[in-house]
Amino acid sequence: MSDSLRRFSLLERCKSLRARASEFDKRLKDEKARDFMRTMVFHHLDDVESFFLDDSKSRPSMEMWETMWLDSAEMMLRIAEDSFAKFESQVRHYGGPERVQLVG
Repeated sequence: MSDSLRRFSLLERCKSLRARASEFDKRLKDEKARDFMRTMVFHHLDDVESFFLDDSKSRPSMEMWETMWLDSAEMMLRIAEDSFAKFESQVRHYGGPERVQLVG
């Protein structure tokens, strides 16, 4: 696959979000909130990093599939970014990561 600039950009966005989300996650005291972060943010980041961008053996070898493959990585990353932004905003609204508790 030849679009290394796009792949690099996606990987940098992923690393940046992981760093921000990890710092936020460390401050969460509620285990259910941490589970939510794991499911809605970290699992998507893991997929983007390890499946779509990292292992060249898991990617299609034909360049005609590159756009579709990177579009899928972009979609998964966008889900993680949106989920984190919404959750971070809600947590801030309800007292911050040290005080929030999820019910249910």
